[in-house]
Amino acid sequence: TALRRAHPGRMELGAADPRGSIAAQQELENLHRVFSTLDANGDGRISESEITRVLVSFGYRPRKNEVADMIWEVDQDCDRHVSWAEFELMFTRCRGDRTGLEPRKLFDVVEFMMHDKDGSGKVSFDE
Repeated sequence: TALRRAHPGRMELGAADPRGSIAAQQELENLHRVFSTLDANGDGRISESEITRVLVSFGYRPRKNEVADMIWEVDQDCDRHVSWAEFELMFTRCRGDRTGLEPRKLFDVVEFMMHDKDGSGKVSFDE
């Protein structure tokens, strides 16, 4: 996946050539699907309780401040929620990170959810 600048300072998922545009579009659709799944109340922001609900549904019990830390790592406007813009930026930055320095806690959850298309909490060979 290539990154391209759409607006100054904002990176978007995109393709380096036309052959990759379908894959990039599918990835963006998957990213929207995951955001919508996490944003259970549909207010356009992901809260601590919404992330916790998904993790618990996967059989994972997060530690006391673990989810708050996930949000803090990507919450640029400090409203204790993750907006679509913050979510997309987190994803593109982590996907393109070659240093290993980008915070990856929420990214790892998102990557898992992108592959777990049926929402079962497991990734099958077909997925």
